[in-house]
Amino acid sequence: MVASNIKRMSRMELLYTCVANLAKEVAAGKEELPEGLVNYT
Repeated sequence: MVASNIKRMSRMELLYTCVANLAKEVAAGKEELPEGLVNYT
């Protein structure tokens, strides 16, 4: 789930939220994150 207030989010907020959620899921799986995604976790 991205967010309950998705209608109020800007495109940049939506993109950031999706990338941050992806980075957290990958990090939880103990897989290696690319260097550019480390800041999102």
